[in-house]
Amino acid sequence: EPKPRGRLMVWLEDRYRRVLKFSLRRRWLSPVIGLIIVGSAVFPFQRIDMNFDANNTELFVQVRYDISEEMTLDRKEELVSRLEQHLEPHRDELMARSIYSFWNDRFALTRIYLAEGEATEDNINRVRNRLRELLPEIAGVRLSVDENSQQWRRHRGADRVAFQLVGEDTETLLELSEEAIRRVEAIPGLLDVETRHSEAQQELHIQPDRDLAVRYDLTPEQVSQVVGLTYRGRRLQRFRTADGEREMRLTLDEQETETIDQLRNLPLHAGSGEKVPLAAVADLKQVPGREHIQRDNRLTSIWVTARYNEGTREHYIPQVEAALADMDFPYGYRWTFGDWQARQREQSKEFLTNLLLALMLVFAVMAGLFESVRQALALMVSLPFALAGAVWTLYLTGTDFDQPAAIGLLLLIGIVVNNGIVMLEHINQYRRRGMDRAEAMVKGGTERLRPILMTAVTTLIGLVPIVVQKPSLGGVYYYSMALVIMGGLAVSAFMTSVLLPTTASLSEDIFGFFGSIPGRLRLRGRVAPPSRAGVRK
Repeated sequence: EPKPRGRLMVWLEDRYRRVLKFSLRRRWLSPVIGLIIVGSAVFPFQRIDMNFDANNTELFVQVRYDISEEMTLDRKEELVSRLEQHLEPHRDELMARSIYSFWNDRFALTRIYLAEGEATEDNINRVRNRLRELLPEIAGVRLSVDENSQQWRRHRGADRVAFQLVGEDTETLLELSEEAIRRVEAIPGLLDVETRHSEAQQELHIQPDRDLAVRYDLTPEQVSQVVGLTYRGRRLQRFRTADGEREMRLTLDEQETETIDQLRNLPLHAGSGEKVPLAAVADLKQVPGREHIQRDNRLTSIWVTARYNEGTREHYIPQVEAALADMDFPYGYRWTFGDWQARQREQSKEFLTNLLLALMLVFAVMAGLFESVRQALALMVSLPFALAGAVWTLYLTGTDFDQPAAIGLLLLIGIVVNNGIVMLEHINQYRRRGMDRAEAMVKGGTERLRPILMTAVTTLIGLVPIVVQKPSLGGVYYYSMALVIMGGLAVSAFMTSVLLPTTASLSEDIFGFFGSIPGRLRLRGRVAPPSRAGVRK
């Protein structure tokens, strides 16, 4: 004996039956309501970022040191120790499990690793914003909070806009970047405008005096050979042992190459046979030099990035273009957004192609199983509702349409049609028994309401932990995919239950009307005009 239904389910079915009867009596409301819901998605669609990139996870927040002068390792150790002592009282506030610093002759970094289970995207952003307020002012040192190491270049990641300065000389590009930063900082809404480049390191340049070298019968090649032998040594023939060959190199004792004065007094053998110190024929200068120079398409480049908290990237790009439009660039220098626009167009094209293929395959399968193009078209009504629900969900939660969200939208296409298939097939069973169409739709839709709600609610509940906890898999956040599925499924399940029967009846009547036109035209062609034979005037 079947168990009696609960009051809530009885109340829902009663209200649903009334709404469905009203919808079937006024079928013209269905396309109007559908168009309004789908059209409303234009508003949020224009206000969410479409980056098609994966949102990578982070385990720490990093502080970068930009030091204006050369520092010894001991002074750098004092500097990072000072910052660590400054941050130590705020350890709980920063949710820090450990504060770790490392430095060498080229750079210094401090990282705040969050406690176990606290390294979520919201906590990382909260710690990053708080850390900007806590960083002390140190003379000669600029402390800045780094973004994700993969987000600063080429518009990767959310809430960032970047452009590229291209030219021949790095120093000239750095000067241009300072002016570009001043211009972009004046744009309301853009924050943390900065440039990323390899910091200059001190190098010792040996510049021979050609006149003095000729006077002592020395050549620049001799100078370079002696200096190279002194500091790099000379490679000798390999020494064969019982275990194999050994690399052999002739070098000086490290104590002989410790100071610049020792290099100045490095003896060179002149043509006359006398020894001449290196300082007598060459100038030794310390100049800044770069260990890494970024080059794109055989041109040196520097990236300038900015962050924004509100709006979209497409909103700020025209403002950046206007700010840099009248900037004076030397010959051979220019600015560009780089190849991200072409890459984004390619990703958008690939996504649209995959979306169209998915729609075509779903339609083909449904048309084949139902053996009716009319009902297959009616089932497709749930897809625009799913799209509208997904877009509104991303907008209300402040989430970008990234790569996982695109995957979620493709999965959503196959999920939302299930409810329509279950309802429409149940309605067809009653119609095959001879029941009236309207009565079959009301009865079949009411009986299928409970399974539709059960499948939708269980799917939504199963995705809630992903949205709340925001876990990562393979270093990527997938909560945007869960949000797309939840929003699209919730809206489509409700609207499909109400509008699918009406849409199916409209589809059948429209196809039936246009399908009967050829038959009526043939019948009219067969009717002969009245004969006028035998009529006298």
